[in-house]
Amino acid sequence: MIVDTSALIADLEAVIALPPIHIEPLTAEIVDHAFHGFRTYGKGNHPARLNFGDCFAYGLAKALGEPLLFKGDDFGRTDITPAVA
Repeated sequence: MIVDTSALIADLEAVIALPPIHIEPLTAEIVDHAFHGFRTYGKGNHPARLNFGDCFAYGLAKALGEPLLFKGDDFGRTDITPAVA
């Protein structure tokens, strides 16, 4: 099966081009926080069951000291500050 991803790539590029999206470089501090998030709240370790991507979102929010916008109850079971109460 061949899948044409050109439309998806164009959509992603259009979203990234919109302000105020900023691509944040991955730093050692973010990775440290992400590993902490996985060890503490990762799948198999905690009811939050954060996955790989969740842990990087957790790490970035912690490293920047910013709240995190999320849906569902996974991050609500962590020590992360929600962007919307």
